[in-house]
Parts: sequence; C-alpha cells; structure tokens
Amino acid sequence: MAREAVWEIRKLITYAPLAIGIVLGVLCLVEADDRLFLFTIILLMLGIVPIIIFFEDNPLPLVLGGLFTLASGIFLCYFIYTVSAPLEQEELTEIQGTFASIRIIRRRGLDDYCIQLQGDNTPYRGLTFLDFPGVAISETAQEGDTVEILYSEGQRSRSIYAFRLNGRDFLSYETTCRARDENRKAAWFLLIIPAAVCIFRLWGAFQISRKQSYRKQYRYTGRRR
Repeated sequence: MAREAVWEIRKLITYAPLAIGIVLGVLCLVEADDRLFLFTIILLMLGIVPIIIFFEDNPLPLVLGGLFTLASGIFLCYFIYTVSAPLEQEELTEIQGTFASIRIIRRRGLDDYCIQLQGDNTPYRGLTFLDFPGVAISETAQEGDTVEILYSEGQRSRSIYAFRLNGRDFLSYETTCRARDENRKAAWFLLIIPAAVCIFRLWGAFQISRKQSYRKQYRYTGRRR
C-alpha cells in the first residue's frame, strides 16, 4: 500500500506543471494578462520534462500526450478564430448621445480607451489593437459634443465598432471589421506552441523506443559453458 501511495503521489507531482499550465491557459482566455500568459507558455513547454523522466521506459503516454496537446491547440485556435469574427452590422446597436469623458485603460502593450456618455453609466470600450483612434478623439472631443456609436453588447462594457463625433467619422465599421479579420487570422500563430510541445513529446517517445530496441538487440542470450 505504501508503495502504491508513493507511486500515485509521484504521478500527481509529475503531471502537476502541465495541469497547472492548462488551467492557466483557460484563465488567459477569460482575462488577458501578459505575465500570466508568459508563465503559462513556460509551464506548457517545460511541463513535459518530468513526464519524460517519469515514463522513461514507456513511450505511449508521451505519444498520446503530444497528439492531445496538438489537437487541443488546433481546437483553441479554431475557437479563437471563430469567436473573434466581426459581427454583422445588423447584430450591432447604434446609439446617439452626448459626450462626457474619455479615459485610458492601462494595459501591458497597447492601451484601451473607455468612453462615457452623459446619462449613461455603461462604458464604451475602444480597442487600440483594432485601430480605435483614442488619441485623436482625446484631442478633439469636448464635453457636450454629439456622439454616435455603433457597438456590440458585452458583459461589463460595450465594444465600439464605429465612432462619429459631431458628424465626423473617426472610426468606421469597415475599418474595425478589417482589423478584426487580420487579428483573428493571426490567432493561428498560437498553434506554434502546442506543435512544438507535440514534436518534443514525439521525439522523446522515439528516443525511448530506440533505446529499448537497442537493449533488446544486444541482450545476451548465450549459455555459460
């Protein structure tokens, strides 16, 4: 019983880094954090090392794990590509109001912008990586100006697809859709990480099989005289 308990504990410790990496990967999808994303990549890339050491005589778990990681990466990229598709204009909401304020939402990398309208407590979020002209709007907009916004409804905020200030277009629906398409295509580059992990696992399995074949080939089968 004691040996079985120790064996199970060793297995848990072996799989822990990779399991934590998968959990953190899910958290990265919920809330973007560059530091968390970097730590997740490290765990996914290096989490296979203790598994290779633990299963040094059994290549099958490495092969299955590598294929599972690759399949998960393909599914994740497809999921991101699908959910990040721009919405049809008919699915969006247009509102006209009075400009109240604009503020920067600090992020690592590109900052976002939050726009408030008078009498409206829900923030409207402009994403800089989707070509939202936050600097130009900040330099031009004044309290009381007329604003027209085309947006999609979110849980905490509304994502801006088009923005018009005093009859002047600062951001068009076509520009936002084009930026979204470019970014969603780039999501497939995320497949590099699971593909690298898969190759590393398959290579480890190949090395184990090769070592086992080498041992069988040179096993002594003669008899002593």
